[in-house]
Amino acid sequence: MHAVARQFHVSYSTVWFWVERACGKRLDPAVLANRKPGRAWNRTPAAVEQRIVALRKTLREDSILGEHGARAIQATLKTEMATAPSVASVNRVLAHHGLQDAARRIRRPAPPKGWYLPEVAAGRAEVDCFDFIEDLKIAQGPLVNVLTAKSVHGALTDAWMLSQLSAKGAVSCLRARWSRDGLPAHAQFDNDTVFQGAHQFAHTVGRVSRLCLALGVVPVFVPPLEHGMQNTIEGFNALCRRRSGSVTVWAAWANCRCARISISPRTAPACNRRPRRPRRGEQCPWTSSSTCAHPSRDRSSSSAAPTSAGRCTCSANALP
Repeated sequence: MHAVARQFHVSYSTVWFWVERACGKRLDPAVLANRKPGRAWNRTPAAVEQRIVALRKTLREDSILGEHGARAIQATLKTEMATAPSVASVNRVLAHHGLQDAARRIRRPAPPKGWYLPEVAAGRAEVDCFDFIEDLKIAQGPLVNVLTAKSVHGALTDAWMLSQLSAKGAVSCLRARWSRDGLPAHAQFDNDTVFQGAHQFAHTVGRVSRLCLALGVVPVFVPPLEHGMQNTIEGFNALCRRRSGSVTVWAAWANCRCARISISPRTAPACNRRPRRPRRGEQCPWTSSSTCAHPSRDRSSSSAAPTSAGRCTCSANALP
């Protein structure tokens, strides 16, 4: 046995184990599988397996509702025996006998962030997503409208409580955000009239769209009933709804008519606590030579000076 072990590069105990299992038997009926001989103690009995197979075929052909899945088979077995197998056991029996549906769901990897905008998907541009939460109930307070904002790559979030839905209020919030964080390459909205403007008048552009075009920001409007493009802002909206019962939020509303909600890092998603990415600040950063690096302007022609807060004060970053 030592020679056999050296020949097949296995241990002596392995050779001894298989010799003991086949000792006194012919090699053709000997069990040489990598498992214990016999049947597992918790395996579904053969009679129950045959009944599951029969019910699969019977329910497929004769069921009034057309239900012939694992739950329907389990419900039928509960009427026939005291202890019926679980749904998972029924599914395993069906898979063992090849009776499951041929078309299986294929899970594909998620597309990259901003897949519908090539520059954003490649990571060379940023997009700010905006949306309204209408009639949000604040703890011990009235119903309010919340304008939410979140950037796709930088995960910069904002939320403003407004007394009413209006383009004028939305424009002031957008100007405050972009004055603080810089201009993105794109701004994404839904088909609300607050963002798009009145739909009943042809050849008209809304106030929000005019602001974006004046600042060189490309407005992007999501098509109706299109899934996936609003996932970024809708996920942040869900967070705001969950935190709407906080008394701190109601105190902010009581102090001013238009309050900005600051989501704390403890309650914000993990992506909001990441370091701010440089691609947002690259649109108007300050270099060591105190020159403006705004892409739409010549760096040598800028003569503005940075403020005490390190913000750019050139006319390219000034909001109307």
